Amino acid sequence: MMTNASPALELTDIRKSYGGYPAVKGVGLRIARGGVSGIIGPNGAGKTTLFGVICGDLVADSGSVWLGGVDVTRRPASARVRQGLGRTFQTARVFERLTVSDNALIAVRSASGHAARWFDRPQSSARLRASVHEALAVVDLVDLRDRAAGSLGQGERKRLEIALALALHPKVLLLDEPTAGMSLDDVRSFVALIRRIVSDDHRMTVLLTAHDMDVVFGLADRIALMAGGEIVLEGTPEEIRGSDVAHEVYLGRPPAPPQGGEGR
Repeated sequence: MMTNASPALELTDIRKSYGGYPAVKGVGLRIARGGVSGIIGPNGAGKTTLFGVICGDLVADSGSVWLGGVDVTRRPASARVRQGLGRTFQTARVFERLTVSDNALIAVRSASGHAARWFDRPQSSARLRASVHEALAVVDLVDLRDRAAGSLGQGERKRLEIALALALHPKVLLLDEPTAGMSLDDVRSFVALIRRIVSDDHRMTVLLTAHDMDVVFGLADRIALMAGGEIVLEGTPEEIRGSDVAHEVYLGRPPAPPQGGEGR
């Protein structure tokens, strides 16, 4: 049952193995409502598997997934979307042959429960046109509304994917490697976009994973560090940066002591 005290997302003792190999080993995590949280870790830490379990793409061997106080552990991915879970993928998934506007239209109609009739002359509906315009305006793609989605650059495709996710009015938005393949300018633009989205909607909860530490540390209020299928550390960005554990996980050694003696 959903209450105001319920976390946006809660995982309890999540375990997932592949052929006897434990990819995720007893992960527990509570993500508070609002703001941005991040999951980081080296390759093979279990981040991708954990995201798959959260989204419903993978079924955990044991443990539970709670979304807004509702147990969704055995619900499929589509049911989790209806419960308020949105996501993007490492490689942006859009309808490449359709225009940017038509991509947004499909998402808007899906949110209204009429996805199957997306082709029935929606131009006649001022409300739908306004919703499409609003979805594209959030991600600064109005000027590209008549372009084929397949012709967009990587940063633009990612922004379109965000628009499609937001059109479904998610309570929790998962971003899986959201800046992969982007140019430096696109990364900066994307980080600013996520900051603006969270600032405009304080009820929105974002959970992201990325290899780009500047992105995670620049956005997240809280960070969980995974290694060997487990969460080995949680804290603020400052706590993670200064942790011996984090340095050992990424570099195999603790941070070097300051040079020049005490007090310098």
